[in-house]
Amino acid sequence: MHFVKTLPGLWLCCAAFGQQAPPAPVFRNVDIHTAVAGGRTQAIGRFRPGARYQASGLTMLELVVRAYAVADPDWVVGGPTWLGIDKFDIVAEVPSEARSADMRPMLQALLADRFHLAVHNDKRPMPVYALTAAKHPLLKESAGGESRCESSGRDVTTIVCTNIDMEQFAHEFYDSASGYFDRPLFDKTGLGGKYDLTLHWTAFTRVNGQAANRQPVTLTAFNAVEEQLGLKVETRPEPVPVLAIDRVNRIPTPNAPGVTDALRASSLTEFEVAEVRVHKPETPFKFATYDNEADILGLSLRNLIAEAYGAHNEELAGGPKWVDTAPFDVIAKAPRKAPWENMQIMLQNLIEQRFKLTYHMENRPITAYALTLEKHTANLKPADPNSRSDCRKALRDGGMTFTCRNTSMAQFAEKARELTGDYPLLQIADLTRLTGGFDFAVTWTPSARTNPDGRGGDAGAVEAATPTGQLTFFEALKKQLGLSLQQQKLPMPVMVIDHVEPPAEN
Repeated sequence: MHFVKTLPGLWLCCAAFGQQAPPAPVFRNVDIHTAVAGGRTQAIGRFRPGARYQASGLTMLELVVRAYAVADPDWVVGGPTWLGIDKFDIVAEVPSEARSADMRPMLQALLADRFHLAVHNDKRPMPVYALTAAKHPLLKESAGGESRCESSGRDVTTIVCTNIDMEQFAHEFYDSASGYFDRPLFDKTGLGGKYDLTLHWTAFTRVNGQAANRQPVTLTAFNAVEEQLGLKVETRPEPVPVLAIDRVNRIPTPNAPGVTDALRASSLTEFEVAEVRVHKPETPFKFATYDNEADILGLSLRNLIAEAYGAHNEELAGGPKWVDTAPFDVIAKAPRKAPWENMQIMLQNLIEQRFKLTYHMENRPITAYALTLEKHTANLKPADPNSRSDCRKALRDGGMTFTCRNTSMAQFAEKARELTGDYPLLQIADLTRLTGGFDFAVTWTPSARTNPDGRGGDAGAVEAATPTGQLTFFEALKKQLGLSLQQQKLPMPVMVIDHVEPPAEN
Protein backbone atom coordinates (compact mmCIF):
# COMPACT_ATOMS: atom_id res chain seq x y z
CA MET A 1 0.00 0.00 0.00
CA HIS A 2 1.06 3.59 -0.57
CA PHE A 3 0.65 6.26 2.14
CA VAL A 4 0.63 10.03 1.68
CA LYS A 5 1.21 12.58 4.45
CA THR A 6 -1.26 15.46 4.01
CA LEU A 7 -1.10 17.41 7.30
CA PRO A 8 1.01 17.03 10.47
CA GLY A 9 -0.07 13.85 12.20
CA LEU A 10 -2.52 12.87 9.40
CA TRP A 11 -1.84 10.12 6.89
CA LEU A 12 -4.16 8.91 4.14
CA CYS A 13 -4.00 5.45 2.65
CA CYS A 14 -4.48 5.21 -1.05
CA ALA A 15 -4.12 2.62 -3.79
CA ALA A 16 -0.76 1.22 -4.69
CA PHE A 17 1.12 2.91 -7.53
CA GLY A 18 -0.10 1.68 -10.91
CA GLN A 19 -3.41 0.40 -9.59
CA GLN A 20 -6.31 1.78 -11.63
CA ALA A 21 -9.77 2.74 -10.41
CA PRO A 22 -12.48 0.20 -11.21
CA PRO A 23 -13.97 0.70 -14.69
CA ALA A 24 -17.17 2.70 -14.97
CA PRO A 25 -20.30 0.64 -15.66
CA VAL A 26 -21.62 0.46 -19.23
CA PHE A 27 -25.03 -0.15 -20.75
CA ARG A 28 -25.85 -3.79 -21.45
CA ASN A 29 -27.80 -5.34 -24.32
CA VAL A 30 -27.95 -2.12 -26.32
CA ASP A 31 -30.42 -1.83 -29.20
CA ILE A 32 -29.85 1.23 -31.43
CA HIS A 33 -31.57 1.96 -34.71
CA THR A 34 -32.69 4.92 -36.79
CA ALA A 35 -36.12 6.11 -35.68
CA VAL A 36 -39.10 5.64 -37.98
CA ALA A 37 -39.82 8.78 -40.02
CA GLY A 38 -42.73 10.70 -38.55
CA GLY A 39 -42.39 9.08 -35.14
CA ARG A 40 -42.76 11.21 -32.04
CA THR A 41 -40.35 11.61 -29.18
CA GLN A 42 -41.93 9.49 -26.42
CA ALA A 43 -39.14 9.50 -23.85
CA ILE A 44 -36.21 11.63 -22.79
CA GLY A 45 -33.99 8.80 -21.68
CA ARG A 46 -34.72 8.47 -17.98
CA PHE A 47 -32.00 6.57 -16.16
CA ARG A 48 -32.71 4.13 -13.33
CA PRO A 49 -30.29 1.42 -12.16
CA GLY A 50 -31.57 -2.06 -12.87
CA ALA A 51 -34.28 -0.81 -15.28
CA ARG A 52 -34.55 -0.16 -18.98
CA TYR A 53 -33.10 3.03 -20.46
CA GLN A 54 -35.18 4.14 -23.42
CA ALA A 55 -34.51 7.24 -25.50
CA SER A 56 -37.01 7.31 -28.36
CA GLY A 57 -36.83 9.66 -31.31
CA LEU A 58 -33.88 11.77 -30.14
CA THR A 59 -31.53 13.51 -32.55
CA MET A 60 -27.78 13.13 -32.22
CA LEU A 61 -27.67 16.76 -31.09
CA GLU A 62 -30.12 15.99 -28.27
CA LEU A 63 -28.15 12.89 -27.28
CA VAL A 64 -24.88 14.86 -27.17
CA VAL A 65 -26.49 17.61 -25.07
CA ARG A 66 -27.70 14.99 -22.56
CA ALA A 67 -24.45 13.03 -22.54
CA TYR A 68 -22.23 16.05 -21.88
CA ALA A 69 -24.70 18.26 -19.95
CA VAL A 70 -24.30 21.13 -22.44
CA ALA A 71 -26.19 24.16 -21.14
CA ASP A 72 -27.49 25.26 -24.54
CA PRO A 73 -27.87 23.23 -27.77
CA ASP A 74 -26.18 26.03 -29.71
CA TRP A 75 -23.10 25.40 -27.60
CA VAL A 76 -22.56 22.16 -29.50
CA VAL A 77 -20.59 23.38 -32.51
CA GLY A 78 -19.45 21.76 -35.72
CA GLY A 79 -20.53 18.35 -36.85
CA PRO A 80 -22.48 17.21 -39.91
CA THR A 81 -25.64 18.81 -41.31
CA TRP A 82 -27.86 15.97 -40.06
CA LEU A 83 -26.87 16.35 -36.39
CA GLY A 84 -30.16 18.02 -35.38
CA ILE A 85 -32.47 16.21 -37.83
CA ASP A 86 -31.83 12.45 -37.94
CA LYS A 87 -33.49 10.65 -35.01
CA PHE A 88 -32.50 7.50 -33.18
CA ASP A 89 -34.10 5.03 -30.80
CA ILE A 90 -31.97 3.59 -28.00
CA VAL A 91 -33.06 0.81 -25.69
CA ALA A 92 -30.57 -0.61 -23.21
CA GLU A 93 -30.28 -2.31 -19.83
CA VAL A 94 -28.91 -0.22 -16.96
CA PRO A 95 -26.80 -2.44 -14.68
CA SER A 96 -27.97 -2.57 -11.09
CA GLU A 97 -24.56 -1.44 -9.79
CA ALA A 98 -24.82 1.84 -11.74
CA ARG A 99 -25.47 5.09 -9.92
CA SER A 100 -27.17 8.28 -11.07
CA ALA A 101 -23.78 9.95 -11.53
CA ASP A 102 -22.84 7.23 -14.04
CA MET A 103 -25.49 8.17 -16.59
CA ARG A 104 -23.52 10.77 -18.54
CA PRO A 105 -20.24 8.80 -18.69
CA MET A 106 -22.20 5.71 -19.76
CA LEU A 107 -24.02 7.63 -22.50
CA GLN A 108 -20.75 9.22 -23.63
CA ALA A 109 -19.16 5.78 -23.91
CA LEU A 110 -22.20 4.47 -25.80
CA LEU A 111 -22.06 7.27 -28.40
CA ALA A 112 -18.30 6.82 -28.82
CA ASP A 113 -18.65 3.06 -29.24
CA ARG A 114 -21.67 2.87 -31.55
CA PHE A 115 -21.40 6.18 -33.48
CA HIS A 116 -17.62 6.74 -33.13
CA LEU A 117 -18.40 10.16 -31.66
CA ALA A 118 -15.29 12.25 -30.91
CA VAL A 119 -15.48 15.70 -29.28
CA HIS A 120 -13.27 18.29 -27.63
CA ASN A 121 -13.86 21.26 -25.34
CA ASP A 122 -13.50 24.78 -26.67
CA LYS A 123 -14.52 28.34 -25.83
CA ARG A 124 -16.35 30.68 -28.19
CA PRO A 125 -18.52 33.80 -28.03
CA MET A 126 -22.20 32.84 -28.01
CA PRO A 127 -25.39 34.90 -27.54
CA VAL A 128 -26.59 34.71 -23.93
CA TYR A 129 -28.79 36.75 -21.62
CA ALA A 130 -26.83 39.21 -19.50
CA LEU A 131 -28.22 40.77 -16.31
CA THR A 132 -26.85 44.33 -16.18
CA ALA A 133 -27.35 47.30 -13.86
CA ALA A 134 -28.26 50.94 -14.42
CA LYS A 135 -26.25 53.73 -12.80
CA HIS A 136 -28.60 53.78 -9.81
CA PRO A 137 -30.13 50.30 -9.25
CA LEU A 138 -33.30 50.15 -7.16
CA LEU A 139 -31.88 47.63 -4.72
CA LYS A 140 -32.08 47.43 -0.94
CA GLU A 141 -28.96 46.18 0.82
CA SER A 142 -29.67 43.23 3.09
CA ALA A 143 -29.54 43.46 6.86
CA GLY A 144 -28.53 39.80 6.98
CA GLY A 145 -30.38 36.59 7.71
CA GLU A 146 -30.89 33.41 5.73
CA SER A 147 -29.96 33.56 2.05
CA ARG A 148 -33.04 32.37 0.13
CA CYS A 149 -35.63 33.06 -2.59
CA GLU A 150 -39.25 31.92 -2.85
CA SER A 151 -41.55 32.31 -5.86
CA SER A 152 -45.33 31.92 -6.13
CA GLY A 153 -48.31 32.82 -8.29
CA ARG A 154 -50.01 31.72 -11.50
CA ASP A 155 -51.03 34.68 -13.70
CA VAL A 156 -48.57 36.92 -11.86
CA THR A 157 -45.35 35.46 -10.50
CA THR A 158 -43.78 36.94 -7.37
CA ILE A 159 -40.27 36.21 -6.17
CA VAL A 160 -39.14 37.31 -2.70
CA CYS A 161 -35.40 37.08 -1.95
CA THR A 162 -33.44 37.85 1.19
CA ASN A 163 -29.71 38.27 1.67
CA ILE A 164 -28.66 37.20 -1.84
CA ASP A 165 -25.95 38.40 -4.19
CA MET A 166 -26.55 39.18 -7.86
CA GLU A 167 -25.09 35.92 -9.12
CA GLN A 168 -27.53 33.97 -6.96
CA PHE A 169 -30.40 36.24 -8.02
CA ALA A 170 -29.59 35.59 -11.68
CA HIS A 171 -29.94 31.84 -11.04
CA GLU A 172 -33.17 32.26 -9.07
CA PHE A 173 -34.69 34.67 -11.58
CA TYR A 174 -33.79 32.33 -14.44
CA ASP A 175 -35.54 29.42 -12.72
CA SER A 176 -38.64 31.36 -11.65
CA ALA A 177 -39.11 33.05 -15.05
CA SER A 178 -37.97 30.03 -17.05
CA GLY A 179 -40.67 30.58 -19.68
CA TYR A 180 -38.90 33.76 -20.76
CA PHE A 181 -35.42 32.28 -21.18
CA ASP A 182 -34.35 30.10 -24.08
CA ARG A 183 -30.65 30.44 -23.28
CA PRO A 184 -28.59 30.88 -20.06
CA LEU A 185 -28.62 34.08 -17.97
CA PHE A 186 -25.36 35.46 -16.57
CA ASP A 187 -24.79 38.06 -13.89
CA LYS A 188 -22.96 40.98 -15.51
CA THR A 189 -24.12 43.69 -13.09
CA GLY A 190 -20.72 44.13 -11.45
CA LEU A 191 -22.54 44.64 -8.15
CA GLY A 192 -21.10 43.26 -4.95
CA GLY A 193 -22.90 42.86 -1.64
CA LYS A 194 -26.16 41.15 -0.80
CA TYR A 195 -29.72 42.39 -1.15
CA ASP A 196 -33.35 41.93 -0.11
CA LEU A 197 -35.77 42.28 -3.01
CA THR A 198 -39.28 41.54 -4.24
CA LEU A 199 -40.21 41.28 -7.91
CA HIS A 200 -43.58 40.76 -9.69
CA TRP A 201 -44.16 39.92 -13.37
CA THR A 202 -46.78 38.36 -15.64
CA ALA A 203 -46.35 34.65 -16.34
CA PHE A 204 -45.05 34.07 -19.86
CA THR A 205 -48.17 32.21 -20.99
CA ARG A 206 -50.34 35.19 -19.91
CA VAL A 207 -48.45 38.10 -21.47
CA ASN A 208 -50.65 40.05 -23.90
CA GLY A 209 -53.55 37.82 -22.89
CA GLN A 210 -56.12 37.89 -20.11
CA ALA A 211 -55.95 36.82 -16.51
CA ALA A 212 -58.67 34.66 -14.98
CA ASN A 213 -60.57 37.87 -14.02
CA ARG A 214 -60.53 38.97 -17.70
CA GLN A 215 -58.16 41.85 -16.98
CA PRO A 216 -55.30 42.34 -19.49
CA VAL A 217 -51.85 41.38 -18.28
CA THR A 218 -48.79 42.85 -19.97
CA LEU A 219 -45.82 43.16 -17.59
CA THR A 220 -43.05 40.89 -18.89
CA ALA A 221 -40.31 39.59 -16.63
CA PHE A 222 -37.76 41.68 -18.54
CA ASN A 223 -39.78 44.88 -18.13
CA ALA A 224 -40.43 44.09 -14.47
CA VAL A 225 -36.77 43.65 -13.55
CA GLU A 226 -35.99 47.00 -15.19
CA GLU A 227 -38.88 48.97 -13.69
CA GLN A 228 -38.80 47.47 -10.19
CA LEU A 229 -35.08 46.78 -9.63
CA GLY A 230 -33.25 49.09 -12.02
CA LEU A 231 -31.65 46.10 -13.71
CA LYS A 232 -31.84 45.00 -17.33
CA VAL A 233 -31.80 41.74 -19.26
CA GLU A 234 -30.14 42.01 -22.65
CA THR A 235 -28.86 39.60 -25.26
CA ARG A 236 -25.18 39.81 -26.11
CA PRO A 237 -22.29 37.53 -27.03
CA GLU A 238 -20.15 36.21 -24.19
CA PRO A 239 -17.29 33.67 -24.29
CA VAL A 240 -18.69 30.37 -23.06
CA PRO A 241 -17.46 26.76 -22.95
CA VAL A 242 -18.65 24.84 -26.01
CA LEU A 243 -18.42 21.24 -27.12
CA ALA A 244 -16.93 20.82 -30.60
CA ILE A 245 -17.84 17.77 -32.70
CA ASP A 246 -14.75 16.26 -34.33
CA ARG A 247 -16.33 13.13 -35.79
CA VAL A 248 -19.61 11.19 -35.67
CA ASN A 249 -21.07 8.47 -37.89
CA ARG A 250 -24.57 8.76 -39.27
CA ILE A 251 -25.18 5.00 -39.12
CA PRO A 252 -24.54 3.25 -35.79
CA THR A 253 -22.60 0.00 -35.70
CA PRO A 254 -24.90 -3.05 -35.87
CA ASN A 255 -26.56 -4.47 -32.77
CA ALA A 256 -25.05 -7.56 -31.23
CA PRO A 257 -26.80 -10.81 -32.24
CA GLY A 258 -29.74 -11.71 -30.01
CA VAL A 259 -29.95 -8.29 -28.36
CA THR A 260 -33.75 -8.14 -28.68
CA ASP A 261 -34.22 -11.44 -26.84
CA ALA A 262 -31.64 -10.42 -24.24
CA LEU A 263 -33.46 -7.15 -23.54
CA ARG A 264 -36.75 -8.96 -23.24
CA ALA A 265 -35.26 -11.37 -20.71
CA SER A 266 -33.40 -8.75 -18.66
CA SER A 267 -35.92 -5.91 -18.53
CA LEU A 268 -39.22 -5.59 -16.75
CA THR A 269 -41.79 -6.61 -19.35
CA GLU A 270 -44.64 -8.01 -17.24
CA PHE A 271 -46.41 -7.06 -14.03
CA GLU A 272 -45.90 -9.33 -11.05
CA VAL A 273 -49.63 -9.33 -10.31
CA ALA A 274 -52.43 -7.71 -12.30
CA GLU A 275 -56.22 -7.53 -12.07
CA VAL A 276 -58.34 -6.57 -15.09
CA ARG A 277 -62.06 -6.09 -14.50
CA VAL A 278 -65.13 -4.32 -15.84
CA HIS A 279 -65.39 -0.84 -14.34
CA LYS A 280 -68.18 -0.21 -11.85
CA PRO A 281 -70.20 2.94 -12.75
CA GLU A 282 -70.18 4.26 -9.18
CA THR A 283 -66.37 4.34 -8.97
CA PRO A 284 -64.43 7.35 -10.27
CA PHE A 285 -62.19 7.60 -13.30
CA LYS A 286 -58.47 7.42 -12.51
CA PHE A 287 -55.17 7.08 -14.32
CA ALA A 288 -52.08 6.83 -12.10
CA THR A 289 -48.73 5.08 -12.36
CA TYR A 290 -46.18 5.52 -9.60
CA ASP A 291 -43.12 3.61 -8.45
CA ASN A 292 -44.08 -0.03 -9.15
CA GLU A 293 -47.88 0.30 -9.36
CA ALA A 294 -50.48 1.08 -12.01
CA ASP A 295 -53.94 2.16 -10.88
CA ILE A 296 -56.14 2.74 -13.94
CA LEU A 297 -59.91 2.98 -13.51
CA GLY A 298 -62.66 3.54 -16.07
CA LEU A 299 -60.75 3.62 -19.35
CA SER A 300 -62.10 2.11 -22.54
CA LEU A 301 -59.89 -0.46 -24.19
CA ARG A 302 -59.14 1.97 -27.03
CA ASN A 303 -57.89 4.53 -24.52
CA LEU A 304 -55.85 1.85 -22.74
CA ILE A 305 -54.24 0.88 -26.04
CA ALA A 306 -53.57 4.53 -26.87
CA GLU A 307 -51.77 5.06 -23.55
CA ALA A 308 -49.78 1.84 -23.79
CA TYR A 309 -48.68 2.25 -27.42
CA GLY A 310 -48.50 6.04 -27.66
CA ALA A 311 -51.22 6.25 -30.33
CA HIS A 312 -53.30 9.39 -30.81
CA ASN A 313 -56.91 9.89 -31.94
CA GLU A 314 -57.33 8.59 -35.50
CA GLU A 315 -53.94 6.85 -35.38
CA LEU A 316 -55.76 3.88 -33.82
CA ALA A 317 -58.36 2.10 -35.97
CA GLY A 318 -60.47 -1.05 -36.06
CA GLY A 319 -61.99 -3.19 -33.33
CA PRO A 320 -65.62 -3.93 -32.29
CA LYS A 321 -67.88 -1.24 -30.79
CA TRP A 322 -67.30 -2.33 -27.20
CA VAL A 323 -63.64 -1.28 -27.53
CA ASP A 324 -64.92 2.31 -27.28
CA THR A 325 -67.91 1.89 -24.96
CA ALA A 326 -66.96 -0.66 -22.28
CA PRO A 327 -64.80 0.82 -19.46
CA PHE A 328 -62.25 -1.33 -17.65
CA ASP A 329 -60.04 -1.17 -14.55
CA VAL A 330 -56.42 -2.26 -14.48
CA ILE A 331 -54.78 -2.61 -11.07
CA ALA A 332 -51.25 -3.98 -11.34
CA LYS A 333 -47.97 -4.17 -9.50
CA ALA A 334 -44.45 -4.61 -10.88
CA PRO A 335 -41.76 -6.54 -8.97
CA ARG A 336 -39.78 -3.31 -8.48
CA LYS A 337 -39.84 0.41 -9.20
CA ALA A 338 -40.07 1.09 -12.93
CA PRO A 339 -40.13 4.23 -15.13
CA TRP A 340 -43.09 4.95 -17.41
CA GLU A 341 -41.29 3.43 -20.42
CA ASN A 342 -41.24 0.05 -18.66
CA MET A 343 -44.84 0.52 -17.54
CA GLN A 344 -45.84 1.03 -21.18
CA ILE A 345 -44.20 -2.26 -22.17
CA MET A 346 -45.89 -4.07 -19.29
CA LEU A 347 -49.26 -2.56 -20.22
CA GLN A 348 -48.76 -3.64 -23.84
CA ASN A 349 -48.05 -7.22 -22.79
CA LEU A 350 -50.97 -7.20 -20.35
CA ILE A 351 -53.38 -6.02 -23.07
CA GLU A 352 -52.08 -8.56 -25.56
CA GLN A 353 -52.41 -11.38 -23.03
CA ARG A 354 -55.71 -10.51 -21.33
CA PHE A 355 -57.56 -9.02 -24.33
CA LYS A 356 -55.88 -11.25 -26.96
CA LEU A 357 -54.97 -8.12 -28.92
CA THR A 358 -53.31 -8.46 -32.33
CA TYR A 359 -52.69 -5.54 -34.68
CA HIS A 360 -50.70 -4.31 -37.65
CA MET A 361 -49.52 -0.92 -38.98
CA GLU A 362 -50.63 0.49 -42.32
CA ASN A 363 -51.18 3.83 -44.05
CA ARG A 364 -54.83 4.92 -44.05
CA PRO A 365 -56.63 8.16 -44.91
CA ILE A 366 -57.12 10.05 -41.64
CA THR A 367 -57.67 13.68 -40.72
CA ALA A 368 -54.29 15.40 -40.82
CA TYR A 369 -52.81 18.75 -41.75
CA ALA A 370 -51.54 19.42 -45.27
CA LEU A 371 -48.67 21.91 -45.39
CA THR A 372 -49.17 23.90 -48.61
CA LEU A 373 -48.10 27.16 -50.26
CA GLU A 374 -50.24 30.28 -50.01
CA LYS A 375 -50.57 31.92 -53.46
CA HIS A 376 -47.62 29.89 -54.71
CA THR A 377 -45.09 31.97 -52.76
CA ALA A 378 -43.18 31.40 -49.57
CA ASN A 379 -40.99 33.77 -47.57
CA LEU A 380 -38.18 31.28 -47.23
CA LYS A 381 -34.48 31.94 -47.72
CA PRO A 382 -32.51 29.21 -49.55
CA ALA A 383 -29.98 27.80 -47.09
CA ASP A 384 -26.30 27.02 -47.34
CA PRO A 385 -26.43 23.26 -48.03
CA ASN A 386 -23.29 22.78 -45.92
CA SER A 387 -24.79 24.30 -42.76
CA ARG A 388 -26.24 22.19 -39.96
CA SER A 389 -29.92 21.31 -40.32
CA ASP A 390 -31.94 22.03 -37.20
CA CYS A 391 -35.02 23.77 -35.81
CA ARG A 392 -35.21 25.45 -32.44
CA LYS A 393 -38.08 26.81 -30.36
CA ALA A 394 -37.24 30.04 -28.54
CA LEU A 395 -38.93 32.96 -26.76
CA ARG A 396 -39.06 36.36 -28.41
CA ASP A 397 -40.97 39.50 -27.38
CA GLY A 398 -43.72 37.68 -25.55
CA GLY A 399 -44.18 35.13 -28.35
CA MET A 400 -42.85 31.72 -29.30
CA THR A 401 -40.38 31.67 -32.20
CA PHE A 402 -39.48 28.65 -34.29
CA THR A 403 -36.13 29.19 -36.06
CA CYS A 404 -34.94 26.68 -38.65
CA ARG A 405 -31.67 26.40 -40.54
CA ASN A 406 -31.11 24.40 -43.72
CA THR A 407 -34.45 22.67 -43.19
CA SER A 408 -36.60 21.07 -45.88
CA MET A 409 -40.38 21.41 -45.79
CA ALA A 410 -40.68 17.68 -45.04
CA GLN A 411 -38.39 18.10 -42.05
CA PHE A 412 -40.31 21.20 -40.94
CA ALA A 413 -43.61 19.30 -41.14
CA GLU A 414 -42.24 16.68 -38.75
CA LYS A 415 -40.62 19.18 -36.39
CA ALA A 416 -43.63 21.51 -36.29
CA ARG A 417 -45.86 18.90 -34.69
CA GLU A 418 -43.20 18.04 -32.13
CA LEU A 419 -42.23 21.58 -31.09
CA THR A 420 -45.63 23.28 -31.13
CA GLY A 421 -46.97 20.96 -28.46
CA ASP A 422 -49.01 23.75 -26.85
CA TYR A 423 -51.39 23.41 -29.83
CA PRO A 424 -53.27 20.11 -30.38
CA LEU A 425 -51.75 19.49 -33.82
CA LEU A 426 -52.57 16.47 -35.90
CA GLN A 427 -50.01 14.75 -38.08
CA ILE A 428 -48.60 17.02 -40.80
CA ALA A 429 -47.78 16.09 -44.40
CA ASP A 430 -45.62 18.25 -46.67
CA LEU A 431 -47.52 19.04 -49.90
CA THR A 432 -45.61 22.24 -50.79
CA ARG A 433 -43.51 20.56 -53.52
CA LEU A 434 -40.60 22.75 -52.41
CA THR A 435 -37.20 21.09 -52.57
CA GLY A 436 -33.95 21.85 -50.79
CA GLY A 437 -33.27 23.41 -47.41
CA PHE A 438 -34.32 26.85 -46.18
CA ASP A 439 -33.55 29.32 -43.39
CA PHE A 440 -36.65 30.86 -41.79
CA ALA A 441 -38.36 31.83 -38.55
CA VAL A 442 -42.00 32.04 -37.46
CA THR A 443 -43.35 33.65 -34.27
CA TRP A 444 -46.77 32.91 -32.76
CA THR A 445 -48.77 33.35 -29.57
CA PRO A 446 -48.76 30.39 -27.15
CA SER A 447 -52.20 28.81 -27.04
CA ALA A 448 -52.66 29.47 -23.30
CA ARG A 449 -53.07 33.17 -24.08
CA THR A 450 -55.92 32.55 -26.50
CA ASN A 451 -57.45 30.17 -23.95
CA PRO A 452 -57.07 31.94 -20.56
CA ASP A 453 -59.44 29.60 -18.71
CA GLY A 454 -57.22 26.63 -19.52
CA ARG A 455 -59.98 24.71 -21.29
CA GLY A 456 -59.05 22.32 -24.05
CA GLY A 457 -60.42 22.34 -27.57
CA ASP A 458 -60.29 20.45 -30.82
CA ALA A 459 -57.54 20.94 -33.35
CA GLY A 460 -59.65 23.04 -35.69
CA ALA A 461 -60.64 25.54 -33.01
CA VAL A 462 -57.15 26.92 -32.60
CA GLU A 463 -57.04 27.93 -36.28
CA ALA A 464 -59.57 30.67 -35.65
CA ALA A 465 -58.54 34.32 -35.51
CA THR A 466 -57.40 35.67 -32.14
CA PRO A 467 -57.59 39.20 -30.68
CA THR A 468 -55.47 41.98 -32.16
CA GLY A 469 -51.76 41.47 -31.58
CA GLN A 470 -52.05 37.71 -31.15
CA LEU A 471 -51.33 35.10 -33.79
CA THR A 472 -52.03 31.41 -33.63
CA PHE A 473 -49.40 29.14 -35.12
CA PHE A 474 -51.66 28.75 -38.17
CA GLU A 475 -52.04 32.50 -38.75
CA ALA A 476 -48.32 33.09 -38.24
CA LEU A 477 -47.43 30.55 -40.93
CA LYS A 478 -49.65 32.37 -43.43
CA LYS A 479 -48.58 35.93 -42.61
CA GLN A 480 -44.88 35.37 -42.02
CA LEU A 481 -43.93 32.45 -44.28
CA GLY A 482 -46.66 32.22 -46.91
CA LEU A 483 -47.49 28.66 -45.83
CA SER A 484 -50.79 27.13 -44.81
CA LEU A 485 -51.98 24.21 -42.70
CA GLN A 486 -55.31 22.80 -43.86
CA GLN A 487 -57.13 19.76 -42.51
CA GLN A 488 -57.53 17.00 -45.10
CA LYS A 489 -57.90 13.26 -45.30
CA LEU A 490 -54.36 12.04 -45.95
CA PRO A 491 -52.69 8.61 -45.88
CA MET A 492 -50.86 8.35 -42.57
CA PRO A 493 -49.46 5.50 -40.39
CA VAL A 494 -52.28 3.93 -38.36
CA MET A 495 -52.34 1.14 -35.77
CA VAL A 496 -55.08 -1.24 -36.93
CA ILE A 497 -56.68 -3.68 -34.46
CA ASP A 498 -56.99 -7.12 -36.09
CA HIS A 499 -58.44 -9.07 -33.18
CA VAL A 500 -59.47 -8.41 -29.59
CA GLU A 501 -61.57 -10.27 -26.97
CA PRO A 502 -63.18 -9.29 -23.65
CA PRO A 503 -60.82 -10.15 -20.80
CA ALA A 504 -61.06 -13.53 -19.13
CA GLU A 505 -61.62 -13.77 -15.39
CA ASN A 506 -58.59 -12.98 -13.21
